Amino acid sequence: MENNYSDIDLARYFSGQCTDTEKESIESWSEFSPENKELFNSARFVWERSLEAENVPYKTEDALGKVHARLGMNNNKQLKNKTLTIYSKIAAIAAVIMLPLLFFYLLSKNNQQTEIAYKTVNTENEIRNI
Repeated sequence: MENNYSDIDLARYFSGQCTDTEKESIESWSEFSPENKELFNSARFVWERSLEAENVPYKTEDALGKVHARLGMNNNKQLKNKTLTIYSKIAAIAAVIMLPLLFFYLLSKNNQQTEIAYKTVNTENEIRNI
């Protein structure tokens, strides 16, 4: 019985997704020789440990906080927020000052009447308007 099963076949066996004939074939293969039994048991061991690894609860926010603490990023984030707040206040003050000035400028520009300068120059041969 030289049939070597792939990791995919063994994973299907351990997950219960194989047919009855495949299941019997894998079981008889594992009992055929000590090498096959050892390979089967090591594959089962890896399968069971991978299931345990999937069920480990992670606290991602705590882990990220630890990483930031090690990198010294917590203070930097607070500084960025503070700087952004200061720039927002400066922009608001500038807008409060500039908008009325712009409004006044545009109104005064519309009220000015443009005077047209017209000059007539007489020469010997012709009359030119400048």
